[in-house]
Amino acid sequence: MHDHPFAHLWVCRRCAGLYDPGRPDGQWCDCSPAACRRHLPRRWETGIEAELCRLCAGVAVSAATRWSVWFCGPCRDALGGQMAIGRHSVHTARAPVLLRPGAPAAPLADALVAGGAAEGALRAWRRTEARRLWDAAGLDPRAAVPVPRWEAAVELHRRRPADLVAAFPGPAEGGGATGG
Repeated sequence: MHDHPFAHLWVCRRCAGLYDPGRPDGQWCDCSPAACRRHLPRRWETGIEAELCRLCAGVAVSAATRWSVWFCGPCRDALGGQMAIGRHSVHTARAPVLLRPGAPAAPLADALVAGGAAEGALRAWRRTEARRLWDAAGLDPRAAVPVPRWEAAVELHRRRPADLVAAFPGPAEGGGATGG
């Protein structure tokens, strides 16, 4: 348990964000007071070290750089390129089009817009799935839990990635995993 790379982070029950209760200059979750987050030095390129997978919410994934992806390996594989998988433009659903030599600039703007819509939808989905896992695992609804304990407690209650992809509404209401 001590060898876990995110053992110092805890899962917030309210927002499903991760935070470091032992370091005032560490990572704060989304429901931490804005005054606390605003004065923190940026220790990571993205401002956060890790987050829960945005599809299964059962595993912490690195989020420290713009190259970090939003999903654990099994969830990323289940998505199969149906939507944006991370912050960087090469992670968007249209990345293969963008990387072709001579590709027009217009798809880049479309891909970034699609990526932003997907990010908001995925953050909301992660909160909902984390609350479902919290209840299914019988964790105390009033207390945060360390990441290693979270992952162990919810492992038996995680849904299959393919089932999550089918259930995810996508960036547009009722649009399925592709948003269309």
